[in-house]
Amino acid sequence: MEMLTGSDLANELGARGPLPIEEAVDYLVKKHFLEAGRPFRNCQPRDLLLQVRNRCFYANRPLELTCEHFDDAVENYFAMM
Repeated sequence: MEMLTGSDLANELGARGPLPIEEAVDYLVKKHFLEAGRPFRNCQPRDLLLQVRNRCFYANRPLELTCEHFDDAVENYFAMM
């Protein structure tokens, strides 16, 4: 396996800010559905967007579609009781 050069997602986001909507959705689908083996029928996109909105509102953060916000929304949405 060869080592690839370039920056990671955290550095890229720090340099350029929030993701454009297309990239944000691609990140969400790849990381939290395809890699996790989670079927799409378990969640509506509007529900995750509401999770992001609510978290930003209650944490007094700007409403942005970032990987961090998506990660938190998915963790909360799919929490097991």
